Amino acid sequence: MVRASVYPWISAACCLLLLLFAHPAPVLGLDLPQIEVIPDEDPDLVPHNGLQEQALTLRYLVLGYSPESFVAPSPQAANIRQRTLLLHLSRTFRHIGVGDYQAAIDLLECLLLKSDGNATPADWIVDDPSTSQINEPDEVVKLALALISDLVQNFLPAPQWTSMESFRVGGGTYLLLLNQDNGVVHIHAINHDGTLGHVVAQYNFSSGWTLVDTYRVQGRPYLFLLKESDGTAHIRPILSDGTLGDIYQRYNWSGGWTTATFYTIDGQTYLFVFKESDGVMVIYEMNSDGSVGNIVQGGRLASGWTDTQFYPFAGATHAFFLSEPQGDISVLQMEPDGTLGPILQELNWSAGYTSVEFYFVNETQYALFLKESDGMVNVRGMNQNGTIGPKIQEILLSPGWTNTETYRVGTRTYLILLNQLDGTLSIHRMQHDGRIGDVVGH
Repeated sequence: MVRASVYPWISAACCLLLLLFAHPAPVLGLDLPQIEVIPDEDPDLVPHNGLQEQALTLRYLVLGYSPESFVAPSPQAANIRQRTLLLHLSRTFRHIGVGDYQAAIDLLECLLLKSDGNATPADWIVDDPSTSQINEPDEVVKLALALISDLVQNFLPAPQWTSMESFRVGGGTYLLLLNQDNGVVHIHAINHDGTLGHVVAQYNFSSGWTLVDTYRVQGRPYLFLLKESDGTAHIRPILSDGTLGDIYQRYNWSGGWTTATFYTIDGQTYLFVFKESDGVMVIYEMNSDGSVGNIVQGGRLASGWTDTQFYPFAGATHAFFLSEPQGDISVLQMEPDGTLGPILQELNWSAGYTSVEFYFVNETQYALFLKESDGMVNVRGMNQNGTIGPKIQEILLSPGWTNTETYRVGTRTYLILLNQLDGTLSIHRMQHDGRIGDVVGH
């Protein structure tokens, strides 16, 4: 699996040092280098915090591997490579102890390069077939990524995320975070208690991606990205471990698209794109291979709709339109062929609602509305025809929340809030009656 680093400047000298320290004499044509002797139990490695404990656990893991777990032309060379990695992990431990977290991450990234399954650079750690219960490279990668994630989240400046999207694949729940300005992407696993887990993948995309959504075609998940500025669109498959595949489809549309979202009717997936400035809209059907297919509807709606959502209700699919400046709301029922159907509801609320989420708690559906300016949250039930129903909760959170996302882990539903200005995240567990519950994570 290719894992793009958040730190593309990983020191080439670091990995060169690995090569110089660990190549056997037949390769270099020299005597075996005299490297630092690393004792099995280093008395200086006494952990003073949880991060050092993680580094020490990773070191003990590598220490316990047999020579068959290392790719080398001889047992002696395998031992040298193992000791070189132990040296790096001892230095990682010490860098953490003095607060040099960037140096610790650089060393861990070098370790990943030697165990990630990619052909270049060649791995040193491989699966020993005699240890059927474990996979050595997978163990190393898992622990190293978890430690890097904790270092990044707790001690390095947080990226200013502008988009987030949750998805489920391979039995797990994941959260994708994207920075529009520099194209940095993190994908986090979601823990069983709904909190944000370790980073499973990191990527450096080009800048400018304003719209992010995930969708499924015949059970296969995909990621869709669109730039409002020039209409560039990319589709990537989502793999079973929550990581992303290579770019699968590219499109060059006109600029100005402010909404791009997917919905499904009778097993057919559709893409709806919309321009807030002039009301231009297009609905595409998606092909069976996940690519964008034919246009099923095009035209103009009223301009000014700032948010559009599609949600299933009682066997039908509904379209929801919101105008943040005006407070206008319109709910339509979709036709079986994927086109826009009749208007079921029109409302005019106070202006300022910037986010809306439709979600289930158990088998009951709700709608949540939020104002970025003052943190006002309005939770609504749903009427029997799928329109917006009575108010269930109205509370004030702190102002500044720019993005909302809901996801389910097991039988629990969670709400995650994002503040684009400072990168703050807040995760709430939703109560059984649809109300916002306690904060469970950040």
